Amino acid sequence: MIELLPAGEQRDLARLELAVTHRGQAETSQGDERTGLLERTREELVDATREASLSADLEARMHEELANVLDLLGRSDDAIVALRSIGGTARQSGAGRHHEWIAHLIAGREQPWEVEQELLEAQDACAARLTAFRGTDEEPPLRAALITLTARLAMFYAEQGIRLDEARLLAEGALQSARRVLEPSRMAVCEDACGWVAFRQGRLDEAVDLLQDAVEHSGGHAQQWAHLARALETRDDPEGVEHARDIWQQITE
Repeated sequence: MIELLPAGEQRDLARLELAVTHRGQAETSQGDERTGLLERTREELVDATREASLSADLEARMHEELANVLDLLGRSDDAIVALRSIGGTARQSGAGRHHEWIAHLIAGREQPWEVEQELLEAQDACAARLTAFRGTDEEPPLRAALITLTARLAMFYAEQGIRLDEARLLAEGALQSARRVLEPSRMAVCEDACGWVAFRQGRLDEAVDLLQDAVEHSGGHAQQWAHLARALETRDDPEGVEHARDIWQQITE
């Protein structure tokens, strides 16, 4: 049916929708069937991105979906190439997300400053789009995204054990903003960042309080539970250590 459509945006959107459908089927499949669906999706997207009719926004969406498929195939280097080909301008709604995704993919493989640069570029791209679309329907989700990116940058500094004073300012600023504009469930990322920075700085009681709020609001995110367990262990009171042991057991199970 797609081949019967005239060349143009309607046909391109249909091809993207088909690729997303196949990728969704792959995520619930296993073995050769999963690999076959992902490879078929990859081929469809590669063919689609070669079409001259693609608008800049649609081409960016195609490359983002291609990166998703490549990541699922375990081809993270190729996924990074697909994301970098998108670029990042204020006109592209996903520019900040793309840089954040690259930072996630290269974490632990590249130098920390390269991960930091991607996170900073994600912030800049999101802030530029927020400025361009202030007063429109896009402002609230962009503001929320910028808060989350700020918290993730603070978390990165805390994980690396660097710039902890700056990380504290970033995390506390993000949490203060989050309390004004985000639902409790979405504040957990900011509470986790604040708590982990506090842990790194040795403010253990404060860290435990913040991390307990994070796990309560997140509904059970494993990383946030692990951070809480670390803080409880380090504070080294018998009741806290016992609670930490229960948390590790729960995560393992």
